[in-house]
Amino acid sequence: ELGLVLYGSAEAGRLMCLLCPLIPFMYLDSIVDAMLKGLDEQVYSLKVNLSDSCMRVALIAVCVPKFGMAGYLFATFFSVLYNSSLSIGRLMKKSRLRFSLLRWVILPLICISLCCLGTRSLASLAGLSDASPLLLLCAAGGCAVLLYPVLLRCTGCLSREDLHWLRASLHSEKL
Repeated sequence: ELGLVLYGSAEAGRLMCLLCPLIPFMYLDSIVDAMLKGLDEQVYSLKVNLSDSCMRVALIAVCVPKFGMAGYLFATFFSVLYNSSLSIGRLMKKSRLRFSLLRWVILPLICISLCCLGTRSLASLAGLSDASPLLLLCAAGGCAVLLYPVLLRCTGCLSREDLHWLRASLHSEKL
């Protein structure tokens, strides 16, 4: 629906679906790079980003002529995962942070999957299947925005302390 709404193209939507899994890694990499710089690890970040850029150019030069768009997608996926995994690993080592695969990855993925399935089912039950892509997108997005935090809270991924911190942060930002 997003490809149809934004670009009038189902093909653009399919490409966005392929690239969607990279978004959390790209966001995380950006945040982690900033944190590493705050921990005086900017030289490490520079080395990782430079090696990533060189590797991405080489992968694109080799893969795109042979495999076209699939080669570009491979190069992009490999590059983003390489960069973010090295940066996240360094941050965890420097901060002595313990990683919880279950609470930070598996349960949130299950929650978002349930959200997507739930919103699709609700749209179908409400008879929105034949509605305009924009209406369907807005309805699904609205339901997901409401349902996802509830599921995170039910699974323990979003603690009471997290909610208190969020409330305090929002109140301190008011003008």
